Amino acid sequence: MIRKAYEEKNLIRIDRTELEAGSLAGYIVAFSESLVMVSLVDHDVRYNGFEIVRIEDITNFESPALQQSFVEEAIHARDLKPPK
Repeated sequence: MIRKAYEEKNLIRIDRTELEAGSLAGYIVAFSESLVMVSLVDHDVRYNGFEIVRIEDITNFESPALQQSFVEEAIHARDLKPPK
């Protein structure tokens, strides 16, 4: 699932309910057997840094995220470039 989301460049949503309320949204930029690095997209539809998540902590993984079309249109309209 993680590899497919990475290869398809899908917006993802990750929940880690055992660790924190809420979810993370963004794009996978790297992953290993135990970790995934996400370029975060915040609620204002702006890139907001990176987060590294342990795969074992993920309680829900959505790809593509339900709001993918809207987020991609907003990113394009704002002419935002992914962080490096």
